[in-house]
Amino acid sequence: MKRIVSGILTLGFLVGMPVPTGAVWALASPGASLPLTASSALLIDAGSERVIYAKAPHLRRPPASTTKVMTALVILEKVPLDRLVRIPGGVGRIEPSKIYLRPGETYRVRDLVHATLISSANDAAEVLALAVAGSRERFAQWMNAKARAIGCRDTRFTNASGLPFGKQYSSVYDLALIMKYARRNPFIVDSMSRRYHTLYSREGRRIFLKNHNRLLWKTRSRVIGKTGWTRKGRACFVGRVQWQGREVLVSLLGSHRL
Repeated sequence: MKRIVSGILTLGFLVGMPVPTGAVWALASPGASLPLTASSALLIDAGSERVIYAKAPHLRRPPASTTKVMTALVILEKVPLDRLVRIPGGVGRIEPSKIYLRPGETYRVRDLVHATLISSANDAAEVLALAVAGSRERFAQWMNAKARAIGCRDTRFTNASGLPFGKQYSSVYDLALIMKYARRNPFIVDSMSRRYHTLYSREGRRIFLKNHNRLLWKTRSRVIGKTGWTRKGRACFVGRVQWQGREVLVSLLGSHRL
């Protein structure tokens, strides 16, 4: 387990500053202290459910775009991937990051989910929620119901994108539960694993996507996940690392860097 933790730390997404060599081995204890910049962080062995490291695991924080993992889960359980979605008016008012969808264009659900998970497109996430649920509020209700069903107790979603509308919060423990559930979905795993993807509207416009998860370029380990950032929430991440035959769930909120 120490070798696993050491390897994960070398990825550089848990610690915002260099970690002393001796501190790596201290992670075998959930109460270990490290110079983390994140307000809360959690590593869990997905197989044994053993907590490898925990810092304020139930602290409620803004989840930013890590919210989109739940968005994808709800969408994929509600509608088929090949359903067509017409982009509504007003989409241009949605704040970045986005892929600048245009009113009147038509995309398949699978394309908009890819945009949501790969490029963290707020416009794609909000359009999907509106198309499937009819309103932001109803979609948020679905998200919260799914979160409760998974076991989340410190989570409240108010929108599909993670933008800071209303009192939206989660915890690193709940995010790990959501990722543990999401990793069972082959489409989500495939989408998060892609460095690049190109989608096409039915009208022929091409949009190039680049994954916001820089770890896909920085390590040979199999890392999937969802990044997030807002001014209030700071840098966030939830993901899964496959390391030497083991599977580790990682989540952090409120980091000064990612």
